[in-house]
Amino acid sequence: MVFLSEFYKFFEQYHLQGHSIGRKLGDLLEIITMEYLNHNLREHITIENEQLIDGYSGASHKVEFKLSNNEGMVGLIECKRVGVEVTSVYNKFLQNKIKIYDNKIQFKFSVENNELKVNFLNLSNTQSKSFKMKVNQNFQIVIVDNEGNKIDINSEHVISPDENISSISGKIKSIRIFKLVRLDPLNFALKKAFPHPATIEKAKQIGFVALDVRKKELDIWGKDDLAEGLERTFISVLVITELSHWDEKSISVINCSLDYILVIPDNIWINLVKEIINKVKLENFNTEVRMKNYLEGEIITDITRKICELYDYNIFTNIHGESQNISIDSGYIVIE
Repeated sequence: MVFLSEFYKFFEQYHLQGHSIGRKLGDLLEIITMEYLNHNLREHITIENEQLIDGYSGASHKVEFKLSNNEGMVGLIECKRVGVEVTSVYNKFLQNKIKIYDNKIQFKFSVENNELKVNFLNLSNTQSKSFKMKVNQNFQIVIVDNEGNKIDINSEHVISPDENISSISGKIKSIRIFKLVRLDPLNFALKKAFPHPATIEKAKQIGFVALDVRKKELDIWGKDDLAEGLERTFISVLVITELSHWDEKSISVINCSLDYILVIPDNIWINLVKEIINKVKLENFNTEVRMKNYLEGEIITDITRKICELYDYNIFTNIHGESQNISIDSGYIVIE
């Protein structure tokens, strides 16, 4: 089952959404991978960023990293991140009282001094909560994973404008976002946040690239088709983060096609982003997080290196949480 990552729970407090921040986090995934490769492999092989690689089909595929020794290409690395989809559901005019989720959850609304007072009550267990909000502010309802998929909203699952979801324990399946549009008549814009549903399409695309290039390099399609006694001189690797956003079918497709999946755990990802925000400030995040800045030795280089050193460059695991490292043996890539 997919659920919102610990990174998303941390990052949501900054209220940054949209494709531009998603691309920047994708760039950052490339940057930390490049820092690892430079530290571990640069003395032994050639590392090329943003390269076109020809496949058996005749198609050219753009990959994040091409790895080569003196005899030719020995590996490709792709970096992919799946974020959170925030979709508009509808705008809704509400009465001063609503009941939702089988009439077990009640909200009462009243206007006081150009603010909306919200009173929450769980009719099943009498848990309650009150807060105030202004126009253009949000309150959120967090849907956590419970046994039997029953929805049970308690006071800690109702997030006021002054709170954030980082304190929520358990696995968050989705979030309902209520943005106050107007006080009179009372009008909310409703949105829903959940792990992006397009991971299977990404998985199929990544899988085809690996199969196509492997066929050209090794003359085999599957990763297990190498004839007995022959050495594997080329490997394909996918680096991801926020593993909880990748559904089981997508991971299965990738596992069937690529040699390795490497995961950057959420705690490392959180520490990297937190350090960048502390050093360059939130408003400069998009301009500072660029591969060009990393390659030119800007502040993003120092920050990324500092975080990798904090973990002794042990920044990868497999999908089961076991530590993984990339090394070189006789000019070829080894992951163990």
